[in-house]
Amino acid sequence: MLVDITFGGCTVPWSFFGAKAFGNWLDSRPWLKEGGSCVLRTGQQVFDDVLIPAIAKSVRGAHGDAGKLDLRRIDCGGDLGNPFQALLGVLEIDAGIGPFEAREPLANRLRHHSSVFIFSESRGAVDPQVWVQFMTLMEHYRKADPQLKICTVVLDSRGVVPGEPIFDYSSGRATHHVLDEAAESEDSTLWPPYVHQRVCWEAGGSFEYADALNSELTGVLSGDDGELERVLNRVSTEKARQDVDMELVKNYLGKTPVTSVLPLQSSSIIQTKLLEQRALWRPPGMRSLKVAPWLSRFLLAEKAVEGPTIWSLRHNLVCAPLAAEILALCLTIESGIRTQLHGRTDRSKLKIATIQSHEKFRQGNDLHIEYPTAHPSPPKSEADVWAFASFGEMLLSCPVGAVSDSYWRTLRLRNGIAHGHYVGWPQVRLAAQQLRRFDARA
Repeated sequence: MLVDITFGGCTVPWSFFGAKAFGNWLDSRPWLKEGGSCVLRTGQQVFDDVLIPAIAKSVRGAHGDAGKLDLRRIDCGGDLGNPFQALLGVLEIDAGIGPFEAREPLANRLRHHSSVFIFSESRGAVDPQVWVQFMTLMEHYRKADPQLKICTVVLDSRGVVPGEPIFDYSSGRATHHVLDEAAESEDSTLWPPYVHQRVCWEAGGSFEYADALNSELTGVLSGDDGELERVLNRVSTEKARQDVDMELVKNYLGKTPVTSVLPLQSSSIIQTKLLEQRALWRPPGMRSLKVAPWLSRFLLAEKAVEGPTIWSLRHNLVCAPLAAEILALCLTIESGIRTQLHGRTDRSKLKIATIQSHEKFRQGNDLHIEYPTAHPSPPKSEADVWAFASFGEMLLSCPVGAVSDSYWRTLRLRNGIAHGHYVGWPQVRLAAQQLRRFDARA
């Protein structure tokens, strides 16, 4: 289940680690069978107001025309009482009665249709033990009266609600491509999706931090990447000094021994504490933990690290989805340029290493470049040697006047991205300009 999130006037679907599994759970439509419960670990209370409409939309989509469905949000905590009391209150059942007495009136309300209730601690924290009792009660109702078919989805921002299955919605990623419409649009139209992608990455996938950061960017003018960077610096500093235990961070980075900071506590406990502070995150597609981009920014600005750690933190600041998008575009443009220069290259200017690489491939000895045996046209002919030449080598082999400045700009943009350099608005604009030039010739 994707979640539509709006920042800076740009609405983008976000995916989360638990999105696919939760979508499968919804597709199984437990509310039509004997009911069931699940937990969404959000790690952030502020996310509930955005997440609940997305859940409701997905439930209705999965339910289709399968009959009447009672779908409601149940706010609990504080003056609304515990989850069970809040549920009874919403169904207009005396909230003062016990679970045994409530079973019959609940059955009278819900027996003849399916029900899905989405719980949120909107009025205050509920005691963890109370959540244990509630989830146990829902399971008891499901087994004792399958016709009741009550289904509960609990949003857990504190990691205290037990149950199975549990879906991770604590860290997300924006799924859009900034350059999707670059060929037909002005640079100014690319700014909102660019900012959205940068905000998502800077926040380490945390909706709460991204939302707070977005509110600080309202005064940044379109295209003012310098001001965007200054705001990112300022907000990261404020958050790091307010919310992060820097001694834990130093320990995680190997700057201080464990015993001098957290005696008798393991590295896994340190990781857990830093995850709770949003100081660490798991980038899309990875299982290992990294220092969050916003914290990496602060540590670099404060010169709190040195040596190889600096390289690692710099890399954390590179917006990987944006870099991958631009690199893919550069490769597409490069392919077109190579096609246009075909037959204009001087073979005598090839490097010996290039010729040797091609021959190694032809003999089937290249372990890194391998085409499937069923490929319709592997580059094995004499003329295909240029497929093993670097882009720069090919450009340099052409006669004067055959290579335009735009070809060289594509090369330099691609190399900058491939070598892990920072990706910002200048790279987006240059990529868009190159795309328009290439499309104009196509």
